[in-house]
Parts: sequence; structure tokens; C-alpha cells
Amino acid sequence: MVKLLVDGMERGSSTEEWLRGHEPIENGASLADGTEVGRWRVVAFVARGGSGEVYRAMEVNGERTAALKILHRTDAAARTRFEREAQVLSEIRDPTFPTFFENGEFLGRPWYATEFLQPLDLPTTDKAVARLVRAICRGAGALHARGFVHRDIKPANILSRKGEPVLIDLGLLKRAETPALHPGGTISVVDGHPIGVGTPGYAAPEQFLGGEISPAADIHAIGVLASTCFGGKPPRAWRKIIRRATSSLPAERYPDVTSLARAVRMRHLPAALGVAAAVVVVAAVVMAGGLKRGNIAGGPPTPPVPQTRTEGSVAGGPPALPEVQEVSEVGVAGGPPTPPEMQAVTEVSVADGPSALPEAMQEGNIAGGPPAPPEVSQMVREGSVADEPSALPEAMQEGNVAGEPPAPPEVLSDGDSPIVASERMRQKLADQGKNLPLVTPNEIRRAVGKLEAGMVAIPGRDFEICKFEITQEIWKPIAGFNPSEKKGEDLPVSNVTLADIEEFLEELNVLPEVRASGKKYRLPTAEEWEYACLAGGTNGFCRLADGTQITEETLGEVAWFGSNSGDAPHSVCKKKPNAFGLYDMHGNVAEWTSTKAPGEMFEYICKGNAYNGKKPQAFRADFSPHVTHGLSFFSLGFRVVR
Repeated sequence: MVKLLVDGMERGSSTEEWLRGHEPIENGASLADGTEVGRWRVVAFVARGGSGEVYRAMEVNGERTAALKILHRTDAAARTRFEREAQVLSEIRDPTFPTFFENGEFLGRPWYATEFLQPLDLPTTDKAVARLVRAICRGAGALHARGFVHRDIKPANILSRKGEPVLIDLGLLKRAETPALHPGGTISVVDGHPIGVGTPGYAAPEQFLGGEISPAADIHAIGVLASTCFGGKPPRAWRKIIRRATSSLPAERYPDVTSLARAVRMRHLPAALGVAAAVVVVAAVVMAGGLKRGNIAGGPPTPPVPQTRTEGSVAGGPPALPEVQEVSEVGVAGGPPTPPEMQAVTEVSVADGPSALPEAMQEGNIAGGPPAPPEVSQMVREGSVADEPSALPEAMQEGNVAGEPPAPPEVLSDGDSPIVASERMRQKLADQGKNLPLVTPNEIRRAVGKLEAGMVAIPGRDFEICKFEITQEIWKPIAGFNPSEKKGEDLPVSNVTLADIEEFLEELNVLPEVRASGKKYRLPTAEEWEYACLAGGTNGFCRLADGTQITEETLGEVAWFGSNSGDAPHSVCKKKPNAFGLYDMHGNVAEWTSTKAPGEMFEYICKGNAYNGKKPQAFRADFSPHVTHGLSFFSLGFRVVR
């Protein structure tokens, strides 16, 4: 559910409580330049957060520059958090964290000093983002190994030491098994009550919904960080990784930061890994003819093959194609040393499920090598790493084992024969990893037909809008997957990011039936959505066709929300439509728009509200929560205009 998020430091009447005991001067600092704290002299004010102030300080009798952090709050919970932050920094020995100098008290206020670091410019290229993500995974892993969760990983908390990322600000550090302390910094407010802690857009949903806080919360933040580096439009190699890391459900994310870092390291390998199964089959055939230990993935050298085998077939089959000899280009079959980026190929399982090969050939144990780590094998089976064109020759790709001719491209045709609609969809299906669903031309045509039939022209405006939220029946044949938590053909699709929707629209708009119409589908703007929702209503709620004005008291006639939904989404078009003939705009799932939030770089306005919302006033047409582009929620979907 999209929540209304506000900053605890801007809550008006509570400001005094948050800052009691230490009145700030001028720029928010409570220490003047020149103040000596221990052996450090304050040089300049840097920043003020929910509980601490940071200063640049110089060693009085030395040459070191420090970042001096001092508590500005006096409540016991804030002091406990601050002292724990200092203790962990003093004990941790990892280059991903700042070097700790010392700590103490100044006029009853705890402080500590660390090395002074420079701001980090977020990387934007594939390799640079990978280095950043893996470094932050290493730092988060060091905290997780000590039983802590950072809870506030974001760009503002990553600085630079000679270009290398350093993770700072452990102010929200929490032991996973202990109850949360009073929140500091940015909090969420739901029905007027603070229920979470973290930074909106980066904090995991469970941080604001009262769920158990585990290392999965940091994995979520790292996924959003990666998406932010790419401006919300990650390359194909990253999409599956980010989608899994930022899942709304902790159990669906990577099991630990090590697995996330491994997926990043292997992001360009799946094509080669997919073809590795073909290599195993070829090796098995050769072994069946008497060669016992071939040099596949680092095994001992392959014994010379009898001339009759190399020039002819194995067991009488057709001659082997020359392309098979080129397998060595990806570090298999006794070729040159495997490049570092491809070494992970030797570690993973190359078969799904029980293998028909001898035991020594199973679980990636080619030529008697050690079994692949289970978690890596699972990642390959689930397709959790990204996709690049295979380095193998064309004759070896797409499951073309032992020299069979390449499969012809699959195209739309008449009938109900399973097909893959396009190369883009082929890749998206491959991203799912296992049990890949196929669709038929008729399924796609039915989806487009239902969408076309649902488009409604808005009086006095130059656009049409779908009268219902995009359903799973329409989404799945075109997008190739269904991320919704609750499944059902006539239920709205949900748990989709803006990147998912962009891919869906791209796929939709190239279909022949859509191209023939001369119009393209897109997301509505926030203004278009609100105008269509109101349908002439004047109090924030819609008007019905008979002129009835919906109010907070009669909201249940047009919307699914807390008091009538049973905490679940419902089939579309089951409530009354507004005067324009549009359904569920006030409530079923919340809906993405294409409008960026004012003053924000990566946040977009969402409209409507969802089945699990409680207060009727939050279902007004002008209710506009902001959601970071790379996130998805189990109660957030969309509709389209053209």
C-alpha cells in the first residue's frame, strides 16, 4: 500500500519535542566555529539530522581532519542509538566504513569523531554501478554478521574515500531481534500515527507497515540505490536483479547480501550458462563413446579423440559441426583460460532438476569437479542474473545441441498454438527462469480486444482512458509474466514498477492490431487522471451518471477500501461507474501516473487509493502520494490512456 510519508522534523507541533534541550543557532548548528570538543576544534558546520549534528573539525595538536558527530537530542532512546552507533563504528574493521578516531562527552552530550570523507557522485555506467553495489553489499554484510540492520542505505549516506564508496550514518542501526526504538529522522504517518523509520523511497515496505525488520530491508534499499544510479531505467542486465531485490515481500528478495552481490557479478552470464547444458549433453555423448574425463569447465585435459569420432558421428550420427570446436571461446572444452568475469560459469549447476547423466556429471560436477554451491545453482535455475547474447556460435544457441539447425524465429500466426510474440517477450520470459509460460496469438488478440473495448472518450478532452484498471488477463499475454500477489484474470495487475509498465506499453504498441489504429497507449498524467476521475464532481469525489455527488459517506458505492474490501483487491467493474463510465478510480488498487513529483528527481505521483486504505479522505481525486520509480507495491497498478 502506498503510504503518505512525511519528515518528522517538519511536523510543526512536534518540532520542540524533537529538539528540546539544545536550541540551534543560525544554520541549525548548536556549536560555534572554534569550539573545542575533546582534542578537536570545530571548523565548520556540515549537516543536521534527526538526532545528530555533524561538523568538520581539526585535531588541536595534530594534522588530522575529522567528521565530528554530536547528539542534539536528550531523550534516552536517542542516546542509546547514538552510543550504539559509536560502539559499532569503533569495533568494525571494514574499508566500507569510515575510520573511527575516538568518542566522548561534551557538556553531557555524547560525540564521536571519524575520518572526514568527500561526497560521492553516483555512478551511472554498468561497471561502476556494479562496483558500488558490491561494495555496499560488503558493508551491509559486515553489519548483518554482527546482528544489525542499517535501515537507511541511500545516496546521502554514501561518501567517498579516494573514489571508493564508504557507508556512513548508523543512526538507525537496529538489532533484528529487538523492538524498534522511537524513530528519528524521516518517519511515516498513517492515520496520524508514526509506525516506521527510514527514508521514503529507499526504506522497505515492512519498515513502515510494522513488519519484522531483517537484513532483507537493506537488500531492498540497495536495489533502489542501483535503480537510482540508472535514473530509474536500468539496463536489461539489471532489471531482474533490481525487481527481485525490491520486491514488496521480504521472502521474495535475495536471501542475503552475498547472494545479491553474486547476482550482480554474474549479471552478464546467463546466456552462456543456459548453453552450458548443451555443452554437458555433448560431453555426455562423447563420454558414452569411451572418453571418461573431458576438459569441461576446468577438468583434466581431454584425451585424444579417435579419428573416426572427430571426422564422423558419435554412434553413427551426422558429422559434428565445426562450430562446436569454438566452445573454448567461453572457457569450456579445453580452450584458453577462463576470463575472470566468466569464472562463475565453472561454479554453477548446468541442469534443472534430476539429471539423466551419471552422478559425477550432475550439479555442475563436470569431470569430477566439486559440486556447485546450492544457492548459486538456484540462482541460475530462477534466472536471477541478467541476460546478454551468448558467446557461443549460433548453431549452439537456443537449445540447438549437436549441430541441429537453428530454430526459426517464432512469429504470430493464426490459431491457438503456443508461441512467443516477439524477441522482446522471448527475453522477458527467459528472465523468469523456469516453467516459462507461452501465449497464443488468440490470447494476445483477446487481450488487445478487451483493452480496445474498454477505452472511453472523455468529453471535452482529446484523450481516451481505459474504464478499468489493467487486468491480469490483459497484462500477462503482453508482458509475459504476472507479478501480482493475488492472481485472477479479472483482477487488476499490481506490484509493477514504472520500468515494467514501460516495457508493457512498448510491447503493446508494436502489435499489429494497435499499430493499425494509429494511436499509442501511455500512462495518464496526474491531471488527466484526476479530471477523468471526478467526472464533474466538485468535492474531491466523483459524480455519477444520474448527477449524484459521491461523498465520504457514500464512497463504498464506487470504491473498494478498508471497510468493504476484506483487505484484498476485487474484480474490476463491480462498483458503480462515474459519470464518464469509469470504474474503481477512487479505490481498488492505487495507480501510477506519468507525472513526476514536484521537486523530485526519481519520484512520481500516484493516484487513487487501494483496497487496504482506511480513511475516506485519502481516497479523494486530489490525493497524490509519491512513489520512487523503481519500487512496486502489492496494491499499486495502473490504467492507460491514448
